[in-house]
This record gives sequence, structure tokens and C-alpha cells, in this order.
Amino acid sequence: MPPRNIRPVIPTTISATELRTRSSEILDIVSKGHQDVMVLRGNRPTAFMVESIRYSELIEKAERLDALLVLAEDVALYRASEEVVRNTPDDGYIGQKELMMQLGLTEEDIEAAPDEDLG
Repeated sequence: MPPRNIRPVIPTTISATELRTRSSEILDIVSKGHQDVMVLRGNRPTAFMVESIRYSELIEKAERLDALLVLAEDVALYRASEEVVRNTPDDGYIGQKELMMQLGLTEEDIEAAPDEDLG
């Protein structure tokens, strides 16, 4: 894959006052994709300005990462359940104590769990 045009990680910083006085110029810089801008108010980050296509790309990447995290959690749960099945006797029955041991639970954990109506 060819190298991408990589922007600086640290955006240009401007004050809210500077944004008010130079808004047209700053919007041109951002909208043309030349630079991201961090707006400071009282020396604290208040807002970030990014070009709209870049914003869409960031949202898309965040959504894909979120989907990957959900998938990773599902895979971890599946692998844990496979381990329990592998360690279950051939008759398919596993007793409560054995299940608790495999899941790393104690009687105290069960006692401390909130009662929920499953019906």
C-alpha cells in the first residue's frame, strides 16, 4: 500500500477570539483540508474543526472499530464457552460446583449477586 498523505497529529490551536476575527480565513484552511484546528477558550480545548470529508472518515473508522470490539468480545465469549464444553463430561451434564469452578465463581460471588426476576 502506498504511503498516505499524513497530517500532523497536533492540530493548529487558535483562541475563540481569533476564530471570531479570522473565521473566514480559518474556515478556508480547514475546508480545503490543509489543517485541523483546535479552538481554545481560556487555554482549554473547546472545539475541533476538521474538514467534512475527514470528519466522515473519522466517524466511519470509529464505527468500524466499535464493530471490531463487539466482534472481539463475541469471539472471547465463544472461546470461553468452547472451553466449558470441552471440559464437560461426555454425558453433557455438568454440576453446579464444577461449573462454578470452571467460571471462577465462588459461593460468595453467588450470594453477593443481585436477585433478578428472570420470568
